[in-house]
Amino acid sequence: IFFRPVEATQRTRARDLVMKAAERLVEILVERKMSVRFVEHAVDKGVEGRKMKGRLDLVVGDPLVVLDHKSGSERRRLRDLEQGTAIQLAVYAALLKDSDGPWPGIGYFQIRSRRLLTTEPALGGEQTIDSPYNVAFIASRAAPASSVSRCASVARTE
Repeated sequence: IFFRPVEATQRTRARDLVMKAAERLVEILVERKMSVRFVEHAVDKGVEGRKMKGRLDLVVGDPLVVLDHKSGSERRRLRDLEQGTAIQLAVYAALLKDSDGPWPGIGYFQIRSRRLLTTEPALGGEQTIDSPYNVAFIASRAAPASSVSRCASVARTE
């Protein structure tokens, strides 16, 4: 579909949108002195007796922060972080976490608005989202193994 002449404009717009979003994300990471640790990082491991796998869009920093790129509703992602319902991110953090280590931070990078939504102060700075829910609590909400597996495996569809 993108190869027809009519779709050339859409393809150009999409390319420009992604380029501008990538440039803004790099600016944010440089401002926060955060380095990229993994890109499209596939993880497959057992966590608390459950088999989980996922593909993490981006892992940055030290301490680690898992970022998921989203092009959909910013309002929904903000609400997920504020209300402790960012299950997909928490599952990704669980996949990345060492058994005795600290929980990685979590966040979304909104492609259209070029905004970073995170509860991690090291990455969010003054724009950090205030939430009473930490990553460990959110991960505990993914209790049934089927929902954890579903959440980890649908990363590319949301």
